[in-house]
Amino acid sequence: MAHDPPPGVHIEPIPPGQTLAGLLAAGEIDVLYMPRTPSTFTSGQVRRLFADPRTAEERYFAATGIFPVMHVVVLRRELYEQRPWLARSRVIGTDFWTYGLAGNEEGLDTFLRYPAEQGLIGSPPPAASLFAPETLESYVILAPHRAVR
Repeated sequence: MAHDPPPGVHIEPIPPGQTLAGLLAAGEIDVLYMPRTPSTFTSGQVRRLFADPRTAEERYFAATGIFPVMHVVVLRRELYEQRPWLARSRVIGTDFWTYGLAGNEEGLDTFLRYPAEQGLIGSPPPAASLFAPETLESYVILAPHRAVR
């Protein structure tokens, strides 16, 4: 379901032949958040929002207790309904970060609250609704062939 942008926010496609990195360097857009470093960063035309990102991340964690979600596995509902075993097929190895819903509720609730606060969605959905039901159970891997609930 599409929503209108919040008051004061204007959304339009970028012009043909332009790039987001180029628009950022030209001052046409103020901020760019993307998974890859824009080419204009490596050429020195733009800078990071935080001069010391690690310190900013540590302060955020100290203030909120939230370690940001970095990886999410998404399945189309139709695929999940045809092959529900896929939802539990990911092997993560040693648990460096809390995996699943339990222990991540605060971070997920925050993640879901932001687009609602920005007027991009209505009310945020419950975090549990994002997970396939059979993935909500907790498992601890003890050895290559033993799993304990």
